[in-house]
Amino acid sequence: MKPIIESEARLSVWEATSIIIGHSIGGGIMAVPFLAARNSFVSVVLIILAAFFCNVLLHFMIAELSYNCGGLQMVKCFETFLFRGRGKTALTWAAFALFGFSVIINISGYIIGAAEAIVALVPMPLWLAETIFFALAGGVVLFGLKAVGIFEKYTVLLIYGIVALLAVAVAFVPWAPLPAVTQSANAALALFGMGMFALAANQSVIQAVKGLGGEAKKIRLSIVLGIGLDAVLVLALTTATLLGSQGQVTELALLGLSRGVGSWAVWIGSLFTALALVTTFWSSTLNLRDIVHEQLRLGNRLCWLLAALPSFLIAVLGLGTFLSFTRIVSAISVIGGLLLIITYGISRRKAAESPICGRWGSAPFQWLIIAASVLAAVGSLISID
Repeated sequence: MKPIIESEARLSVWEATSIIIGHSIGGGIMAVPFLAARNSFVSVVLIILAAFFCNVLLHFMIAELSYNCGGLQMVKCFETFLFRGRGKTALTWAAFALFGFSVIINISGYIIGAAEAIVALVPMPLWLAETIFFALAGGVVLFGLKAVGIFEKYTVLLIYGIVALLAVAVAFVPWAPLPAVTQSANAALALFGMGMFALAANQSVIQAVKGLGGEAKKIRLSIVLGIGLDAVLVLALTTATLLGSQGQVTELALLGLSRGVGSWAVWIGSLFTALALVTTFWSSTLNLRDIVHEQLRLGNRLCWLLAALPSFLIAVLGLGTFLSFTRIVSAISVIGGLLLIITYGISRRKAAESPICGRWGSAPFQWLIIAASVLAAVGSLISID
């Protein structure tokens, strides 16, 4: 029997796909070229393909877990399938606090990162840029899932247009040779970790499940398209950077690229960064609003305020940096990802059917994703010197 999935709005497949793309485009994509320069180009392509395959399987499992739970967010999935006994209520509230805190910190990082990009485009005090970004970007989420889907759809197209412009510019400058040798196993592992991070859109998949009304074929299509198009974007930006940076690939990809194609690439990079972070901000804030709504049973707009305001205050008060917040969230994300796979395994055994994953959600593939998640975590921390 198909679970009843309630949603505030219906999404088209492209809107659901755009939410997935928008959530995954972020700081990770800008760091991939720097690590790619330490691997052979053939290895880069194979590693990104491996990250694509693992992420598709992971997101299929997350989608089916939410499907089995009526389209609910991860905390309620844990409560339904994972937590047992007398401590169930306490564990649910602990998970709500931990993952709520994680998303709040994550959103704060997006506000800071986007504000820094805005300041690079139009000089102004950082706090003012943070306020402007929060007011404009937060206003979209205030109007709900459908508004986010529509804005993501057009913003994602603009982001792809920027990358296409950079690719065309690279065609008119001298090319550096593509790397032919992988420097070390650590370099390959670090690239895999960043590739997994750059293609991840865990929470937006749940929004797709709800917005598509639990229609399995559409959910699978939106996941494959979303992560696939994101992988194309990662490879396109990486290739353009490797070819056009005159052999000086920097940690911030577009800084090195600007040395080859012109300083205007830095300005374009700031615009790209702001757009990439606003799409992730929309999806993450909507996700946290839903987590708060499901746990506290309050109205959506009040839950949006409870979800978004703490993130804004943390950012504007200067309580951390984009990098420090990202490191905190990455550790919690690994824990959350492993718990999700364990919970999915329990839900799969209890469900009468597997409409999204099929055989791809069986135990061997669950272990494959657990292993890939552990490797990605190690790759994110390992030294490449």
